[in-house]
Amino acid sequence: MIEKERSKKYKAQTDDLYRAIGKFTVKFEHVVFSLRQGIIFILSHNGLQNQQLSNILLSDLTAYPMSLLQNSKL
Repeated sequence: MIEKERSKKYKAQTDDLYRAIGKFTVKFEHVVFSLRQGIIFILSHNGLQNQQLSNILLSDLTAYPMSLLQNSKL
């Protein structure tokens, strides 16, 4: 395989990989958003009136800790 063909194949493969990473990232962010919205709903349904407080509580949480909160029903 000549260098030009190898370079073209490498670029195609890396483009596919970056595209897949981008799709995963977007889908993962949708999951995180859904978790956050569910927790905010549970908090407001149980009497928390100020949504800014919910945002403060959830500001530094990643998906895993939020899933634990969601499963415990706060």
